[in-house]
Amino acid sequence: MKRFILLTLLVALVMGLVVLPAAAKDKITVTFWHAMSKGHAPYLEDIIKRFNESQDKIEVVPIYQGSYGDLNKKLMGSIAAGKPPVMAQVYEDWTTKLVDAGVLEAAEWYIGSVFTQEEIDDIILIFQKSNMWNDTLYTLPFNKSTNVLFVNLDMVPKVPTTWDELLEAAKAATKDEDGDGTPEVYGFGIRPTVDTFNIFLRQAGGTFLNEDGTKAVFNNEAGQKALQFLHDMVYKHKVAMVYTGYLSGPIGEGKIAMYQGSSAGIPYVAKAIGDKFKWTVAPLVMGEKAAAPFMGTNIAVFKSHPDEVKYAAMEFIKFLINTENTTYWAVNTGYLPVRYSALKTKEWKEYIAADSKNAAGPSQFDYGTFDPRPNGWSEIRKVISEYIQKALLNKMTVKEALDAAAEKVDKILARNK
Repeated sequence: MKRFILLTLLVALVMGLVVLPAAAKDKITVTFWHAMSKGHAPYLEDIIKRFNESQDKIEVVPIYQGSYGDLNKKLMGSIAAGKPPVMAQVYEDWTTKLVDAGVLEAAEWYIGSVFTQEEIDDIILIFQKSNMWNDTLYTLPFNKSTNVLFVNLDMVPKVPTTWDELLEAAKAATKDEDGDGTPEVYGFGIRPTVDTFNIFLRQAGGTFLNEDGTKAVFNNEAGQKALQFLHDMVYKHKVAMVYTGYLSGPIGEGKIAMYQGSSAGIPYVAKAIGDKFKWTVAPLVMGEKAAAPFMGTNIAVFKSHPDEVKYAAMEFIKFLINTENTTYWAVNTGYLPVRYSALKTKEWKEYIAADSKNAAGPSQFDYGTFDPRPNGWSEIRKVISEYIQKALLNKMTVKEALDAAAEKVDKILARNK
């Protein structure tokens, strides 16, 4: 029924039979709340400008809301006040809350009127899955990244592909030239966060929560194996440095030879390294299995707006992530394209040919993972990061830290049921 109404609306709009409110006769205004700043905003604004100039029915108005935290607070406040924007960037755990509240318009309802099934199928599978709730495609992917391995090739000439190879490469690259017990160069850099732990947890065959998302399970054997491996690199083998800031600085300064971090950080690493040494970006090393977490926001449309406004928003999203624009966005920002067809374009192939570092992220699409999405996930992430840091700073044992974190997570899950 929903699709029939939308198709009828489309025909009516084309034939000029729909009478819009007086203020919207010439153009339908679509407000878009986002958190893209600095180097990324100009490319988003360019796409919006081109969309607005490509037709005379819809005007998309981007409104920068600050950090993602600021965006979340303002978004939830606007929904509580009954005045949300037409569309906004959202993380997946935000979407869970929004779906439960019944305030989102599902993108799936527009298959046949705005999107073709072929266009949906062209979206990278891991991004399709991470945008579905209750077997319904609610949101659509936008600025996506994954974790990759950054390597100083002057220190590590052979790129490791497994945990064992990573450890051996880190041992070979670690240098304590004055023999004081504190290396001048560490083979590996570790940022003590939930995201670092996530990489190794997934590769050890583990996950954060049980199947129905009601209980923490990351303190099981797989979780302990993952965190113990990191802990041993620091304290047993003494080949890894724990650093709470971004690791682009230490690798650029030659203080570490390798680290695993976001593919969106490639431009920052390039700036930090300059022409000081040869380096590359490679797929994540593998543990018991290959696993690569993917992250980033999606675009949501809010249900409370008139049908013609929601339809207009979906038309813009279609434009935003079409093959040409997702390629343009990826090539210019360091984020990933969200369509298979983008990987076949001349522009993407030239981008990869110019610098093979950019191929590492997309090479992991087939074994991608995404975070759990229960209500309270943002709070849960902070708790897990807190205890990962305690373990990696040797303030708690691996088991103590994971058990304490799991206990707190269970309480958060129970509170957010």
